[in-house]
Amino acid sequence: MANVRLGLQFPIVKNYDFNLNLNVFADYNYYMLDENQAFLDEPGERGKSLIYRSYGVSLGFLF
Repeated sequence: MANVRLGLQFPIVKNYDFNLNLNVFADYNYYMLDENQAFLDEPGERGKSLIYRSYGVSLGFLF
């Protein structure tokens, strides 16, 4: 199992009371199972690994 996340944070508002940040990120996950395990327990399932990629944007407050 492996996970890599890369991201950037951009300050939008900087104040004495709080900060407002815009965050963007990319996430990469790789999972590999043993021969005796299954991901979905479906009949005829052949894959023994799963790659999952995601991208996101978020807003964050820091008090």
